[in-house]
Amino acid sequence: MKKNGAILVTSLWIVTIVSLVALGVGFRSSLEMRLTRYSFDSLEAVYLARAGIVKTLSVLSLDTRPEYDSAFECGISMPEDETVTLTGLFGPADTMTGGGTFSVYDQGTGGNQTVWGPADEERRFNINYSKSTAGNLEEYRRMFGLLSPDMTPDIINAVIDWQDQDSNALPGGAEDADYERDGLMGAKDGDFETVEELALVKGVTRELYNDIKKYITVYGDGKININTAPFRVLAAVIGDGTGQYDELIANIIRTRAGPDGIEGTRDDAVFTDMTGVIATAKENFERQRLTSLAGYFKFTSNVFRIVTHGTVRRIDKDVTCVYDRKSAQEFVLKYYEEE
Repeated sequence: MKKNGAILVTSLWIVTIVSLVALGVGFRSSLEMRLTRYSFDSLEAVYLARAGIVKTLSVLSLDTRPEYDSAFECGISMPEDETVTLTGLFGPADTMTGGGTFSVYDQGTGGNQTVWGPADEERRFNINYSKSTAGNLEEYRRMFGLLSPDMTPDIINAVIDWQDQDSNALPGGAEDADYERDGLMGAKDGDFETVEELALVKGVTRELYNDIKKYITVYGDGKININTAPFRVLAAVIGDGTGQYDELIANIIRTRAGPDGIEGTRDDAVFTDMTGVIATAKENFERQRLTSLAGYFKFTSNVFRIVTHGTVRRIDKDVTCVYDRKSAQEFVLKYYEEE
């Protein structure tokens, strides 16, 4: 009897152990299958995001209105058919695989509004002073300083030192020795090649960089597209720190928003020359200000930021790139990032 009981207990233990092993194998197989599915979905989402780039470049190549770019027609020519919308063109598009979608949009320069389609890069302030102010350092200091209250004169001088060719630090600035003490290579002594490079400059904190990164660029000829630039960029170019030109800037934005007061819609108005811009001024000192700054503005662009999103089930992949449109057939990639 005892022998039979021992056999029963042993059998139960064997069954239990085999069951646990089977559960473990099953769990591992399930985990590996999920990981494999995740890998496939991630890869598909990336390729869907890339498909958004191809679609956007195709639309950019068909632009027939090179004399201006606006929030509504940014590098593209919208059909006269009013049923065609930016959301319809660049919103979530189903794919032949049936497994996901892709879309083309950004959260706007200010980060508060979804902007469908490409965005001209020249709505932003170029942090290379050789481009933004053609080497005029006083104007560069004024504009960069107005872009953020945390952009102090010392930080601006450090930014200038990063770009200039000499080894003499400006007051509060930083040259090679200042970086070498922290084990870094030293100042670059050349133009910024990417916006992210600004974070390497002495005094530029993560908070400051995150605050201004949506408003700055290193691409294009340095002029600001007055048809698309946000208030903050226009205030940096037009302003003097007193706020006396804020109403002028608001008038410019109200004018280009059109009758509905919303930018990025079909009734948007556009400027094609400075005469129309100056006409928004109500006071003589405002007109004089715009006239004196006319050389900093433009009305069209050929450098575009494309932010695409690929989605497969619960997997989202974003791709950000910047293209320079040399012609309808030639696009030069300037920047590419997968997230």
